[in-house]
Amino acid sequence: MTISSTLRTAALSFTVTLTACCAAFISPALADDACEISQAAGKPVPARASGAETGQFRIFWQISTQIEDVADAAGNPAALKDIREARALSDGYYINTLLAGPLIYWPGRPKQCALNKKVSAGTEEIELDGEFFTPEGGTATRDACARTQEEFVRKTGKYANAREMQIDALKRVFRNLDLVQEQKRGKLVWGEQLVTTEEFSYDRSSDKVRLNQLPRTYCVMNSVGITLDNLMLYMEPGLQTKKNNFVWIPLRGKNGKLKDTQNARQAKIPENVHAFNLITQSFAAADVPVGGFRPNIRRWNEKRSPRLVKELAAQPDFAGFNFEGGTAIMPGAKNLIDNYVEGISWILMNTDKNVSMLMPGYWPRDMVGNEEEVDQLVTRLRELITGLNQRLGKKMGTKNGNAICSNRINLVVASYGQPIHVKTLPMRRGDGRLAGTVTGQIKLLSDVRKELCGG
Repeated sequence: MTISSTLRTAALSFTVTLTACCAAFISPALADDACEISQAAGKPVPARASGAETGQFRIFWQISTQIEDVADAAGNPAALKDIREARALSDGYYINTLLAGPLIYWPGRPKQCALNKKVSAGTEEIELDGEFFTPEGGTATRDACARTQEEFVRKTGKYANAREMQIDALKRVFRNLDLVQEQKRGKLVWGEQLVTTEEFSYDRSSDKVRLNQLPRTYCVMNSVGITLDNLMLYMEPGLQTKKNNFVWIPLRGKNGKLKDTQNARQAKIPENVHAFNLITQSFAAADVPVGGFRPNIRRWNEKRSPRLVKELAAQPDFAGFNFEGGTAIMPGAKNLIDNYVEGISWILMNTDKNVSMLMPGYWPRDMVGNEEEVDQLVTRLRELITGLNQRLGKKMGTKNGNAICSNRINLVVASYGQPIHVKTLPMRRGDGRLAGTVTGQIKLLSDVRKELCGG
């Protein structure tokens, strides 16, 4: 079956099922989601979480891609039960509010449109739920998905564009999670934001960054009454320089002088500490509250990273360090788990900051053909956490207990992945085994935490 014929079939099926699947969840009117600075300026800063040491790592639930299961859970007792169970096991939430693209709210999304974009631009055959697809080269698959998605939004008759539909769905997600009350009950709510020229601008004469508008994730969370406890900031130099939305900020040398560079990898945060500081200061200058800021450390370098960490940790609004890993850091020649252990252990032993690990799903490309294969993610996640614990213990010289049993370690179950993204529900399959989903992984982490840390 070709991708074009599959998409045409999927589009026709949307027309038949749309009213039944979506009508009960559509808001008659959307609230004001304007991202002007005035929408948040002057609000109180969230209270900082206690830094007291406890013998438990913390579990975070990411809300990002493919939110249909949680958005449309109302009226579905099984889905609501899983959500309540996962919510009770989670210590916080990590939000990345996508507002465009094939992974936003889209019931009935064609299977190939759920492929990671790196796969969808290739030519390799891949099996998804028993069907075989050969994505077309270049951007053909993504372009076809975009056209089908536009048609889906049009046929709802309720939204002017996909952004409106996604914001409405996100608000249903937050209601079904009871997120506002969860934060009031002491659960942390963190956000993630790509730094772009849309929200930030740099002025060389004053050497300052200006916050032009509330960043996307901050804006949506603010619109529902949530001020972020932490905001993870990052840049994608390769992609952003092509799109011309990279915020160029000079380096500051040891002599205090500014040094311009045309190398985006040098200029990006967090390696450019000066840039990271100016961006975080722009929030304070605009009187926009954030509990703290986090950078994304993609790879630990034993020569450069310790100095970088010390410089970042010295900043007053600095909250902690994020590593982006998951089960993809384990296999074969790309085994990176020891690199992560080097970085995490150094930070825990030499600073008072906490560490988070954002864990996307990962499967070998021939292991997503059916549910049984997909559910192997849970087994590999257990291997990752127990392996991480053993290596941390050895590196840190932990003699009593388990090194991972600390509230300075935060494990974030992510909803994106490679070669497919991670569905949220169900937590278990019909035979009772844990599913390779976000909630299935949350349950697995809770079980491992009890085994290793007690309580």
